[in-house]
Amino acid sequence: GNTVWINDGYGNFTDSGQALGSSDSFDCQLAYLDGDLDLDAYVVNNGQPNRIWLNDGSGNFTDSGQALGSSKSRGVELGDLNGDHYIDAFVVNVNEPNRVWTNDGSGVFTDGGQGLGMSASLDVALGDIDSDGDLDAYVANGAFQNNILWINQWDGQIGTLGLFEDSNQDLGALNSQDVALEDLDGDGDLDAVVVNLNQSNYVWINEDGDFSQGQELGMGASWGVDIGDLDGDQWPDVFIANYDEPHRVWFNNQNGSLSDSGQALGQAISSTVVLEDLDGDGDLDAFVTNMQANHVWINNMAQACNSDLDGDGIPNQCDIDLSLGADCDQDGQVDSCQPDSDGDGLIDSCDSDLDGDGILNDCDLDQTPGDDCDLDGQVDACQADTDTDGTIDPCDDDLDGD
Repeated sequence: GNTVWINDGYGNFTDSGQALGSSDSFDCQLAYLDGDLDLDAYVVNNGQPNRIWLNDGSGNFTDSGQALGSSKSRGVELGDLNGDHYIDAFVVNVNEPNRVWTNDGSGVFTDGGQGLGMSASLDVALGDIDSDGDLDAYVANGAFQNNILWINQWDGQIGTLGLFEDSNQDLGALNSQDVALEDLDGDGDLDAVVVNLNQSNYVWINEDGDFSQGQELGMGASWGVDIGDLDGDQWPDVFIANYDEPHRVWFNNQNGSLSDSGQALGQAISSTVVLEDLDGDGDLDAFVTNMQANHVWINNMAQACNSDLDGDGIPNQCDIDLSLGADCDQDGQVDSCQPDSDGDGLIDSCDSDLDGDGILNDCDLDQTPGDDCDLDGQVDACQADTDTDGTIDPCDDDLDGD
């Protein structure tokens, strides 16, 4: 059966002891399916009905009893496809049409009646490709069949929200195994990375909903791909999982072009990779599924920020860090962009004397408009200084100056 692995918060996983089904499963996605705000599981199987497993809120899953189709399913992606605010499913199949399954809000799914293509479909990624506010579907097909972008018909388009139409774009026929969507070049629309089996992997650049083939990302037996910011520069990078050869990480050059990081990670028969912060240190790690034991790859980006990155004797969390993109104090703001009002090398959030006059902020009358250096919710320049001695009244032990 399928297994639920429990994370202790530090990237260490323990088998929960649950065996969910006995099917030949190919993909699983998690979402709030029955409206109770815990994560349920949609599992797609080969040659057997797909299943919905409902979470009781404590991580214990129960079969919902639904048998959804009898296709040879390979992939599923979840999202609100028809605008009713419930999570639906786009399921891709081999040698049978792909299907849209609509959720009634309680976790009960109904076949939407659409038969989308007859290709050997292996994966699907959902995203608003044409920037019209609904979710479209980019389907990766194997067997050297053309990949297909299915456009959700809504807004200015002819059709009904939740019904899909082939965009008729030439998206390559390279025995594709997986696809991931993200804005790689920073132009505001979703681009695609498609990985192929024993063929070159490619970036596909989106321009107003139309894709063109972009950069090649190596050639190998690639089965899985995910996209996320791996090096902390606020630009999406690419992790490619390979079959029986090392995985590869490609760094974004902050313009949509990607460079091989030079990392060769493991050598297992891998099929899927998912990027998440597994150890709680603020960067994205990788969970890679294999035909043998699955692997967790821990990202050491945070460790690269040692306690004094520039060696000036001031800890990073109270320092202006000039290394591009670093956020060593993990406050969500790049350190080199944080203000240093008095130019003393301490960012304002860590500087006890912002104006450099020798008086600590919490006992200082700061005349910089709008500043609240003692963080008491009141602008310092508006606080009373009864005896005009430069010390605000809350910190002055001699208010009348006598």
